[in-house]
Amino acid sequence: MKVTKKDPRWEIEEAGRRGEQAYRLLTGVDATDLAARVPLGTAEAFRVDVDALARARVDAVGTLRAQKGATAGKLEIGRQAHDLVMHVRNSVQRLAVGASQLHVTLGVGEDFRPRETVKVLANLGKIVELGGASHDGLVQYGVAVVDVEEAVRLAALLAAKQEDQVGAKGDRSGATRDRTRLHLRVETTIDVIGLAGIATYPHDPVRRAPYEALFASPASPPPSSPPTGTDPPVPALPPLA
Repeated sequence: MKVTKKDPRWEIEEAGRRGEQAYRLLTGVDATDLAARVPLGTAEAFRVDVDALARARVDAVGTLRAQKGATAGKLEIGRQAHDLVMHVRNSVQRLAVGASQLHVTLGVGEDFRPRETVKVLANLGKIVELGGASHDGLVQYGVAVVDVEEAVRLAALLAAKQEDQVGAKGDRSGATRDRTRLHLRVETTIDVIGLAGIATYPHDPVRRAPYEALFASPASPPPSSPPTGTDPPVPALPPLA
């Protein structure tokens, strides 16, 4: 089924509901009448798509949670790293008075936030570098070996969390793209079925009605008092691609 639309017309839940309705019409008592206007194999392919759309709705929630979890995990490590960097800076500022080059190297006086991962990793890298192979290069300035070892651990962990977040974002982006394509394909098939039914029963309003309903606007909550003197809404046909 060729899809020419770019954006879905309905929310995914509404598209799924109308898809089920359209499938029942396509495979019900009107199946023989519709066969001349609906491509062969549409029912089988449409059933697969409608089922896949239902699964995609559930998967979307899981994918979003995974991305949020990865982001939250990275931010927590960023906070721990930020605290460590500030401890090292404070120690050097107080115990390495006059060592201006060391202050500059460690960024004493500079501001950065825990969520700025590139800056956090850069600051951790400076601590690890100045700590040296034995991790004791800053001991005289109040930065213990365990502090440098913690910088090594946090740097590795934060880099891994960054990769996890990038991967989660990529997974969600790809899933969203695939889900939108599926959503559009379901809507297009609904259009085909609806138009086929309308064309098949042009002079039978009763049999034509459920096909017109496929294009009707989603139902609104009932008003507190029903309006009077108004005409019933006219079903909206699908927009031209």
